[in-house]
Amino acid sequence: MKQPAVPAAAHACRTPEIFYVWFGGAGNADEIASVDQDATIPSGSTAMLVGYVKIAAVGDGTAGNYLKAYIDGNEVGMVTAEDSAEFADYTLVSVPIDAYADGATHNVKLEGKENGGSTFNILVDDVALVVDGNPTGLFENESQPGVSVYPNPANRSINLSFNALRGGAVVDIMDIAGKVVGNITVNEVSRRTLEFDASGLSNGLYFVSVNQAGKRYTQRVQVAH
Repeated sequence: MKQPAVPAAAHACRTPEIFYVWFGGAGNADEIASVDQDATIPSGSTAMLVGYVKIAAVGDGTAGNYLKAYIDGNEVGMVTAEDSAEFADYTLVSVPIDAYADGATHNVKLEGKENGGSTFNILVDDVALVVDGNPTGLFENESQPGVSVYPNPANRSINLSFNALRGGAVVDIMDIAGKVVGNITVNEVSRRTLEFDASGLSNGLYFVSVNQAGKRYTQRVQVAH
């Protein structure tokens, strides 16, 4: 992933393969930036805010460089530069948020701070709410046609959401040799999330291919048990 070339802020970006946000910058002044989204958190007994986090540049290595997660203004989780050894590569972070799984709309916010004087960059991928095992992606560009696949890498399941697509679709999951290992036909994809059981798949690279309205959308996903 490309590192920031300018100081500051939170940037939400979409590549052909992944949606991500990075926080950080460079310079002598402290910098704080955030992204937030109102989301309905379904009622359930267990709820998690999950995402893959990577610290790409550690800054001065202190807790003054951080990523915090908030719900309705209440801090629910934090990663700092002091944790950099744990996040040298993308690592799944799961934050319990059971108290908010009430079927209501809540504000979910990610805030990054760089302690002025050295460069701190922290990246977040595949942010989602998971209530009773059912995931809903966050901070996705819903105005863009296409599909989102998460988590990546996947373990027990591969989840697929359809951004601004409408109508029926055929979903194929293929291994690197092109063999179809899973197939799902959906009558209506609008506001749908599909879950594919990946527990029986061997570790490796797979392609999720969606044929919809004469167009094909493909995403890559790594399975790692």
